[in-house]
Amino acid sequence: MDGILAYANVSKGYKAGSFGNFGGAFDSQYTPTSQESVVTYEGGFKTQLFDRKLSLNARCSIRNYKDKQIKSKRVDPLFGALLAL
Repeated sequence: MDGILAYANVSKGYKAGSFGNFGGAFDSQYTPTSQESVVTYEGGFKTQLFDRKLSLNARCSIRNYKDKQIKSKRVDPLFGALLAL
């Protein structure tokens, strides 16, 4: 169609796994985290109407995470609440 810009994009990204670098009293607190991955789907359009007096833009995106890494707290019986990944 004339005067409409439509686009679509799919991308995938990674975040490396790691070992916890926080203090702890037990081996289970040093368990490595797995690699995080995300797939992003995005699409949209842009157009101008009424002799370029009105611009209409729309966009939609969806992110699909696998093994999302989130900072949280873990209760340790000796040290109390500790950071965890």
